[in-house]
Amino acid sequence: MSNSKMASEGTTAKVAERLSQTVLSVYTLTDLIRSVSPIEVDSNLSKELLAKASNIKNTGILLRQMPSVIAALDAHSDKSIRRYHFCSHFIT
Repeated sequence: MSNSKMASEGTTAKVAERLSQTVLSVYTLTDLIRSVSPIEVDSNLSKELLAKASNIKNTGILLRQMPSVIAALDAHSDKSIRRYHFCSHFIT
């Protein structure tokens, strides 16, 4: 296995781990917000944050999808690089 491929896999693993941690943090925060009564939420959070609750929920959904999106992009990039190297041998 080449060094660049091992480095790429290591980077992919690090990104996936960080995304997983972020998703877990957002999920935990969302659960906490849901578990608190509306009166407590209203008294503890500003009205601006409450207005952004749907955006926060949508961000959580997107964050849950990010690892698979990044993995697909990484696979596509690897395939493109391999194709480029294959074609460059014929050109030179």
